Amino acid sequence: MKSLAALLLSSAASAKLLFPDVAPKGFNTFDNYTPNNQTEDLKLATEFANVFGPSGYEYFTLDGGWDAGFDEYGVPIANTTKYPNMKQMSAELRQMGLKFGLWTVRGVHISQVEKKVPVRGTNYTVDELVDQAPVGGGANGSCLWAHEWLGINSSHPGAYAYYKNRVDTLVNLYDVDFIKADCMMCSPCYTGEMELFTRAMKESPRDLVLYYSPGGGNTPKDGEWVAGNRMATMYRVTTDFHGGWYGWAGLQQAMFVAGNFSAAGLNGKNNTYMDLDMIPMSDNWWNGTQELHDRGQTIATLWMMSRSPLTVAGKLYNPKTAAYLTNPIALEVHDKGVNNSVHSYEGNCTCKGNNGICSLPRPAYGPPCIATWKATVGTWTAISVTNMGENTTTHTTKLSDIGVSSPATLHNIWTGESKTVHDSFDTPLNMHASEFYKIEGQN
Repeated sequence: MKSLAALLLSSAASAKLLFPDVAPKGFNTFDNYTPNNQTEDLKLATEFANVFGPSGYEYFTLDGGWDAGFDEYGVPIANTTKYPNMKQMSAELRQMGLKFGLWTVRGVHISQVEKKVPVRGTNYTVDELVDQAPVGGGANGSCLWAHEWLGINSSHPGAYAYYKNRVDTLVNLYDVDFIKADCMMCSPCYTGEMELFTRAMKESPRDLVLYYSPGGGNTPKDGEWVAGNRMATMYRVTTDFHGGWYGWAGLQQAMFVAGNFSAAGLNGKNNTYMDLDMIPMSDNWWNGTQELHDRGQTIATLWMMSRSPLTVAGKLYNPKTAAYLTNPIALEVHDKGVNNSVHSYEGNCTCKGNNGICSLPRPAYGPPCIATWKATVGTWTAISVTNMGENTTTHTTKLSDIGVSSPATLHNIWTGESKTVHDSFDTPLNMHASEFYKIEGQN
């Protein structure tokens, strides 16, 4: 007998869950600090569509805060004071060329368990579904950062009906195109609930993108499970990056995690995409130190080179951030790159374990760790060079090491400057800085 995951994969041909050739691009309201209501969010969406829409950014997602209360089946429903007509909001977004997304969370709310509300289409009540023997999370499989949401026993005969109703409500009542399902991606903790949610998404008559988060602790083995069974369009592989937006540690972690997943060939495998979280360069990002400027460029470089979904966050509109995220050559690497992967680590860094799993030793001072990524884009090669250390350095890249003939034209993707190089080229780097190149052999 086939497993549920195998059945999900075999039904992919008729499924409505989308697996696009290019990682999704869009906006998420989590970190935009606006009043978050229908009128203000539509103004924000208009600005977003005008600036980012021509570059292929299409999803506009409301994160937490849009809902208030529950329907008669314990399913979250919109706060109609803030969002009086969410279906109309979806229609207006489509007129802008955008698609509508909503955040939701795993499990059933404890208030609905206490009320013993019915599971739609069954003779069960939601209290009967609560997980009594969870393999992860808090008590009753509760979400570790939202304890009021209790896990579902995925083997219960009413469990699928509950999650199907959750998906159907988002699709039918609010006309969504994109669902961010939070407190899910903790494989193997919640794999049963993920299988049920994915099945409900695949059985929806609507074309949908599914995003599982938050992702902390996930390994390439977990990515293989998601990609191999096409469990989601995109899935988080880091903890909340916003927790490290104004510090180096979160980005350093993201770089090594992205390298591990890329070394396993997971960025884009089966048209599923590892996600490094939202891109945080808000309107005040570029008013800080040189290190902050350099780190912002490194974020843009890594997200483009790794083929991570591109989700804009923070206040709009900042011209410098937009220039990075709409750069046509960088987007060509992101959208059309082949074998985008970490190429090498050199210096004060170690690689140990299978699939290129790397870790930076402590202390992090001394000769800096240099990460080089490589991708093939048509007839040319993309290279990024990143200083993961704590002091300045100059890194030499040999053309023969990256498979490019000499002489070659070296084009800096961010500055637009070009020059001819022979045999090798040097890249001066501040700490936490990076450069992003397009290289073409002249022979």
